[in-house]
Amino acid sequence: VTLLGQTSPKKAPQFQPQLQPQLQPQFQPQNQPPPEEVGLLGPAAAEFKAATAGAMHVPSEMLRAPFVKGLRHFAAALDTVGGGMGSHLLVNVRKLENSKACPDHA
Repeated sequence: VTLLGQTSPKKAPQFQPQLQPQLQPQFQPQNQPPPEEVGLLGPAAAEFKAATAGAMHVPSEMLRAPFVKGLRHFAAALDTVGGGMGSHLLVNVRKLENSKACPDHA
């Protein structure tokens, strides 16, 4: 390696890499959903992830069908909290499902 400002090449110091312990994959029983699909909001989160096609940043577009499914799962989670909170969301989800706006994005 040649360092800037030197007239002759100088060998970079050699470092011994630290040995990392090998991580064993966690046991995933058959017919069990992945960890992100577990819990009260797991199904909604999985659908929202599918709607954004796994985008790591703010997506500019979203797939409509998985997004609506995610909203339905989220409404079900809200209903478990009580007070029929999810029913308020479902009213608007039905409007979205019946909307003719952007049918090619369904």
